[in-house]
Amino acid sequence: MTAHGYHNGSLALAPYGSAWRVLRRICTVEMFANKRINETGEIRGRCVENMLTWIGNGNGNAIPVGRFVFLAAFNMLGNLMLSRDLVGPESETGMEFYGAMKRVMEWSGRPNVSDLFPWIRCIDLQGLKRRANRDMGIAFGIASGFVNERIKQREKGGGNDRDFLDVLLEFEGYNGESGKLSETEIIIFILDEEVFILFDKMYLC
Repeated sequence: MTAHGYHNGSLALAPYGSAWRVLRRICTVEMFANKRINETGEIRGRCVENMLTWIGNGNGNAIPVGRFVFLAAFNMLGNLMLSRDLVGPESETGMEFYGAMKRVMEWSGRPNVSDLFPWIRCIDLQGLKRRANRDMGIAFGIASGFVNERIKQREKGGGNDRDFLDVLLEFEGYNGESGKLSETEIIIFILDEEVFILFDKMYLC
């Protein structure tokens, strides 16, 4: 999880300090507040309806309910943060994003001999760091595209719905502790939420 400096900006992995406290407060105040959660009822309902449609299109074949529930949760988070579905039958970019993050989680969960023999870590004997760098780079690139697209949209004055990405872009700091978030910090924040969903899937499976 150190690929592309992900561990430095992740709420789950970053060291405790002022930067981490800011991230936690953003989540507490802007994302997990009761008012914010209650406002997402329509989005949650739409994602559940999409899931039922996917199940209905199964043509009587075996239905992977766990996978559909996961995809619905993944899209729900995508709508809350980016106002868009991230995965679906026709979303090539979304499936690429999902696939890259899923592979990163697989590499991070593989037994690594470097954990037992740290002196061979620089060799990357199993190629785990190389693969994680590759797939994290793909995820970073796609998330960066989402962020840059929103920045251009905001510059043109388009879009009336304010989502969590707008909150991150407008963030100015709390009590003088921090200034605006960098693009890298915003991207890691987005990826962090997807990682939590992936962890939930791995736990349930």
